[in-house]
Amino acid sequence: MKRKLITLFFVSICLMSITAFASESFKAPPPSHPRSTPFRLSFWPNVIGWPVDMDVYGLSLGILGSYGDSDTKVVGVDLSVIISESPNVEGLQMAIISVGKDSTGLQLGLANAADTIDGVQIGIFNAAVNKSDSFQIGLVNKNINSDGFQIGALNFMDDGIFPVFPIFNYSLPKKE
Repeated sequence: MKRKLITLFFVSICLMSITAFASESFKAPPPSHPRSTPFRLSFWPNVIGWPVDMDVYGLSLGILGSYGDSDTKVVGVDLSVIISESPNVEGLQMAIISVGKDSTGLQLGLANAADTIDGVQIGIFNAAVNKSDSFQIGLVNKNINSDGFQIGALNFMDDGIFPVFPIFNYSLPKKE
């Protein structure tokens, strides 16, 4: 019973986060946008994917892995079993391994990495590399040249109150 309550709590938090980010960041495609689709299906990164070279405003589903070209984006949900390599995601990116270039919203997986993330990363290992504003929950969190808050066993943040700190770490607001 206790396990079910904890699972229900975790799922509820995730759904509330998704809803909050989706309502703030969801943008419908312009009516004349020729390169958009509501659904993309892929089998493995750079192997089989349909349609290609199109933005997704809806669901990008990867049977084993999902991906996108460097100039395409997913606005909505990018869901895959093993790996998600969609570079630009606004919404939820969920897989065992989630990798993004420019992400806004929630990255959920065992390992998450983004060059720039404006949102939340939840996993065992989380990494944000460039000028991100993120909240990280994981066993090991790494945040380079970014603002944010971390909760985990080891928290690395070069702009943080400490470069490495257990339990939590955060960065102070930068004066401009």
